[in-house]
This record gives sequence, structure tokens and C-alpha cells, in this order.
Amino acid sequence: GAKERFTKLVETYKAEAVAGANEGKADQALTRLSYSSDLADAVRDADLVIEAVPEALAIKQQTYEKLAAVAPESAIFATNSSTGA
Repeated sequence: GAKERFTKLVETYKAEAVAGANEGKADQALTRLSYSSDLADAVRDADLVIEAVPEALAIKQQTYEKLAAVAPESAIFATNSSTGA
């Protein structure tokens, strides 16, 4: 799952000597992540929500409708487009 992927990423950063990774910054960042399969729980206290759903208009619309129903009014929404230019 996601937790395992992030843990492996931290190890990669350490192995590649990414700045700060071997000084504990990567491990500290990992402890600040939370994981949830429940959308309302995941965004309950979010200041920023970045979605990364497929580039299909219907899916984007459904995702933002669901997010709007459960995220705080003050949350900022952003997209992580995978479509190349």
C-alpha cells in the first residue's frame, strides 16, 4: 500500500544521499503522513487537497463533488495532472 511505498521512497532518498534524508528529515516527514481509505476522514482537517485521479472529465467532476461535500470550506483544491504537453 501507500505506507510501504513511502517507506521505500525514504530509503531511496537515504541511499541516494538526497539533502537532509540521512539527517532524519525524511523519517520525520514520514511520521507526519496519515493514511485513510475514507475520503471524509482523509480530508477532515485538510488545508490543501491534491487529487491525482485519471484525466477524465466525469471522474474529475465526481471527485470534486465528493470532496466539496466533506472537506473544510477553507481547503484549497489542486490537481496533479499526468497529461503531458
